[in-house]
Amino acid sequence: MGDTPSNSQFIKTIPRRGYRFIPDISTEQPKRRSRHKYIFSAVAMLLVSLLGFFVVSTSNSKNNQNAAIEQTLERADGLYMQFNEQSNEAAIALYQTILETDKWQCCRS
Repeated sequence: MGDTPSNSQFIKTIPRRGYRFIPDISTEQPKRRSRHKYIFSAVAMLLVSLLGFFVVSTSNSKNNQNAAIEQTLERADGLYMQFNEQSNEAAIALYQTILETDKWQCCRS
């Protein structure tokens, strides 16, 4: 390295103890994450949370719709089994109402 005892640039001799490096030796600092990465991570977590909330609320809503349709079907079946004209017409009207809604598709698929 070209060091001489009179002109040491890198290593210094310490009598009865050993040697040491003359220049300060330090380790590199780990790179900090940029502020943009933190913001991106926060936004991504927020979007995932909102998506999860939407899925859960949609699922609950469909379950409630399905329950209402099933109740209407039970009511229509009960009216239809009374075997009189007025009850049968009421049952047919309930069946038509259910068939005309999109809710029927989600219930039966």
